[in-house]
Amino acid sequence: MNSVSVLVDRKVCPGNKEAFEKLLDAIILASSTFTGYIDTRVQKPKSDDDNLYRVMFRFDSQSHLDAWLNSDARLNLVKQIDDLIDKPTTLQVITGLETWFSLPGQKTMTPPPRHKMALITWIAITPLLILINYLVGPTLAQLHPVLRTLSTTPFVVLIMTYLWMPFMAKLFKRWLYPSKS
Repeated sequence: MNSVSVLVDRKVCPGNKEAFEKLLDAIILASSTFTGYIDTRVQKPKSDDDNLYRVMFRFDSQSHLDAWLNSDARLNLVKQIDDLIDKPTTLQVITGLETWFSLPGQKTMTPPPRHKMALITWIAITPLLILINYLVGPTLAQLHPVLRTLSTTPFVVLIMTYLWMPFMAKLFKRWLYPSKS
């Protein structure tokens, strides 16, 4: 599935967190009623003096995300939210491999340049494919190449997404995010 996400950063004015969180619950509930909605992830402030909320809405396609972003339901809630924040809301649409390159605990999810993502992905996937072919290749040798590929790619995708790419993003973070090191 090629999901698309929008990352929303909102810095809430002091004293408005409770009101903001009620509207946040309302906007999450409203988004969940739209076609193509997958989920919402919320990163709340880490301390009492931190007022930055980071919210990621995921949809199954750009057209479904656009329908949500341009909906009256969302725009009416955003008008109410705008009264509670001290700087303009920033929106960042994230698709594809960018989500592999997010660093846990970081304030920003601005992806690195595409050429860096491509190179790290190639460096990461090559040994993984060699290892999987070495381990299961002989067992699956009698299968048609399409069936062999269909039976191994789910494991490659899961390992890349949940284990290998988070490790690679941390390992190469100084090169991927030179200004944040």
